[in-house]
Amino acid sequence: MSDLKDSLMQWRYLVEAQVDFLRAVGEYRLDAAKAELVAAVASNQLSVARMKAQIAQELGGALRRLHRFENRN
Repeated sequence: MSDLKDSLMQWRYLVEAQVDFLRAVGEYRLDAAKAELVAAVASNQLSVARMKAQIAQELGGALRRLHRFENRN
């Protein structure tokens, strides 16, 4: 039983590390999308700005779902 518990704990640590990595990458990409959105608006590229706004919105939603997943487990 102890071996099983140790094995499961190792998997849990691995999953936690992966979730932390995904959160960090997601936050980085969200910040990059927001910066590109501001640049597109500043240069009056409205179609690019709409695309970047949609990307930022989708990334924000994904990060919120990831946060809920972390709090649930």
